[in-house]
Amino acid sequence: MLVKLKYDNIAFNNLFNESLNSNYIQSHINHNGVNDYINDSNFLESHPVYKDTFEYFNSIFPLLNFKLHFQSPNKNIDWHVDDNDTDKLRFIMPIITNELVLSYVEEMSAVYEFVMFPGYIYHFSIQNKHKVNNLGSKNRIALIFDIENTIENKKIINNMFEKVI
Repeated sequence: MLVKLKYDNIAFNNLFNESLNSNYIQSHINHNGVNDYINDSNFLESHPVYKDTFEYFNSIFPLLNFKLHFQSPNKNIDWHVDDNDTDKLRFIMPIITNELVLSYVEEMSAVYEFVMFPGYIYHFSIQNKHKVNNLGSKNRIALIFDIENTIENKKIINNMFEKVI
């Protein structure tokens, strides 16, 4: 099931501004295009807002993955399951997006379509099939991180965020 969580607006605005003002991020978008990631320590060291975000979430629950994802306009990520061996919760924090970026999650033979809005964090089990279509004319940038899908982590999430769906 997809869960939409409210994220602190000040922290989100800092991530948004850092993404717009970083020559490294902007050149990465323009150079590499669809389905590219930045997930190295050099990036975190040179972008303190992202490093602070990583350290904040990693202090609450160990992060299994933390990356900045780019998706070019009119590009699709086909149906897939990210990891069949373990059950992880995937968190997606849209930073720059548009209303024509459509995300889909399949759960128990039902397909859910939704638009992810900036200022929220979305999470679901990556064992569920999912896909993303950027039908818009603008790039999508999203911060993605994974944690173990445990009862303890779910309790932390329920106490940490305001659930809005």
